[in-house]
Amino acid sequence: MKLVQSKKIVGFVLVSVMWIIVLLTIIVTGFGRRVMLDRRASAYSLDIEVARSLAHSAVQRGIMELRNKIITDALKPDEMGCTYLGQPWAKVTSLIKDLNLLELENLGEEDDVFFQIIDEERKINLNSSPTEILDEVSGISKSVIRQILKRRTEPVHSEEGITPFQVEEELRYLRGVEEEDWYGTERKVGLKDMFTVYGDGKINLNTASESVLKCIPKLGDESIRRILGFRAGPDGEVGTSDDRGFKNILDVQEKIKLKDDSLDAINRYCKFNSSCYRIIGEATLRNGKVRVRCYAVVYVEATNANLVRWQEETIGV
Repeated sequence: MKLVQSKKIVGFVLVSVMWIIVLLTIIVTGFGRRVMLDRRASAYSLDIEVARSLAHSAVQRGIMELRNKIITDALKPDEMGCTYLGQPWAKVTSLIKDLNLLELENLGEEDDVFFQIIDEERKINLNSSPTEILDEVSGISKSVIRQILKRRTEPVHSEEGITPFQVEEELRYLRGVEEEDWYGTERKVGLKDMFTVYGDGKINLNTASESVLKCIPKLGDESIRRILGFRAGPDGEVGTSDDRGFKNILDVQEKIKLKDDSLDAINRYCKFNSSCYRIIGEATLRNGKVRVRCYAVVYVEATNANLVRWQEETIGV
């Protein structure tokens, strides 16, 4: 009898020990998985911070490019006081592949650090462009135009003063603006690419897109065709180093022989030099899985660049 009881006790102990071993294995495995996940999270956070720092550097390099614009223009006297897409600032530039400024370890083939500069005055100004230009924009109704004009002249809240649009994204949330109007379609340019809240309200003839030029009253399709043809340069392709720009209204008249109505429209609504730019700096790591993008809007005066807006976002895993 005692032998049977002893066997039962031993069996119970063995089973208990086995269960304890199983529980300890589960606990250890859980801790190991937690450590692994924490390690991955830490590595990801570190990569994000590295990418953010690199994107900031790209923006700073873009600001330097704009500060140097007046110097590079001075090397070509014919381009003084002229902003157009054939100038060095308009090229997307990699700090790694083009400038050889960075040497990073474990950099994937798809990884890069680069900046892009966009002329904000190539767009229509929400706060100051004339009503007749707004009337020509495809994708906004008379109701939306009335809301834009009301925003310019009346306070949003009775206890506040008049507050103009602070960012162009505010247009997206006006009553009557649909998602496809804002983002555009294959056949229609989105409003997000046509409007800005920066600049003095005049449109840079040298950098404006065709869709924006079509919103200038009395400019006409034939004049737009000639303007874009001249800007594209001898190779006929936009965005290449031989792109050209006009210096002033007399230069337009001499180079492409426009009629009086078109010249009057350019003289009234357009300019040839810009002072406000958006700089986009982007950095990617882990073959593009970690991506950080920064935006800066700056006003450039001589060799000074004054920051008026900063935004950043993390994209990726």
